[in-house]
Amino acid sequence: AINRYRSRRHQAARQLRRLKKTMLSRQHKACEQKQFTYKIAQHVSFGLGKNGILSTTLLPADLAEHTLRWEKFIDDLSRARYAPESAIENGQMLHLVDESLFWIKNWP
Repeated sequence: AINRYRSRRHQAARQLRRLKKTMLSRQHKACEQKQFTYKIAQHVSFGLGKNGILSTTLLPADLAEHTLRWEKFIDDLSRARYAPESAIENGQMLHLVDESLFWIKNWP
């Protein structure tokens, strides 16, 4: 049996929670927010067992009812990664972390 504390999902979720805690504990510069956004995408990819997540990444059949939520998540993540640095707000970053945790938890 796989030790759940060493699973990809658990490791990714733990890293995302640490990232969120760091984000809440201090104010960031815009360039740091870009790094945080990149890390969010990296942890989600790892947690889902994917080599990157794109708009073309298909949802498993078990999650078909969440298609719109997935599309919005991917859109928001892409926008945050490629937006001008001053356009990213902490609230958006925290929302992306929460959504990331949802997908890691519910991905089959």
